[in-house]
Amino acid sequence: MAGQRSAEQKTKAPRIDEVELPELETATELEPQAHGFLEAKLLDRLDLTDRDLTGIQFLESKLDGVTLHEAKLKSATFKESVLSRINAPVFSAPRGRWSNVLLADSRLGSVELYETGFSSVRFANCKLGYINLRGANLLDVVFDNCSIDELDLGNAKATRVAFPDTRIGKLDITHAVFQDFDLRAAEIAELISVEALAGSTLSEQQVLFLATSLARNLGIRVEN
Repeated sequence: MAGQRSAEQKTKAPRIDEVELPELETATELEPQAHGFLEAKLLDRLDLTDRDLTGIQFLESKLDGVTLHEAKLKSATFKESVLSRINAPVFSAPRGRWSNVLLADSRLGSVELYETGFSSVRFANCKLGYINLRGANLLDVVFDNCSIDELDLGNAKATRVAFPDTRIGKLDITHAVFQDFDLRAAEIAELISVEALAGSTLSEQQVLFLATSLARNLGIRVEN
């Protein structure tokens, strides 16, 4: 019985579905438009800088080498799709929906994804600046071998999220709600709002490393 209870208490890993794309048709530069619907499309090295793509939907599509700097992607939907080698110093896609998506080998600077819903999403080999995920809902999400300058999860809800081999400069979890939020394989330089750590998993080594941040959040002065 004791062994059974221990197994039940183990941190659950994210459930990530592999993205399987059909045969794709190459899209023209004019096809992506606000409130458009693109299915089984390949967007290959398109420059969509500052394009209004509000409410656009991508289904079973691939965006490869696409520039999305300051494109307006509010309320956009990405479903069963792959985004690779995306370039966007400013990536703005708040209040959208991502379901069964792979974002890989991309460089994004300021990333606005607040109040967005994520389900079965993998970020792989990405360099990310400031990521605003405030108020987002994350279910089954992995940041794999990523470099993140600052990750803001204020007021977010995150279930079965992991960060294997990922480096985070600053992690803000103010008023976040976690379940099976696995930070054990992450390297974190600074943690803000220790009171929101309930529902997360840390290694003993991480707790020792983050002692200064933990003490600061608790109002403890550390002096030699």
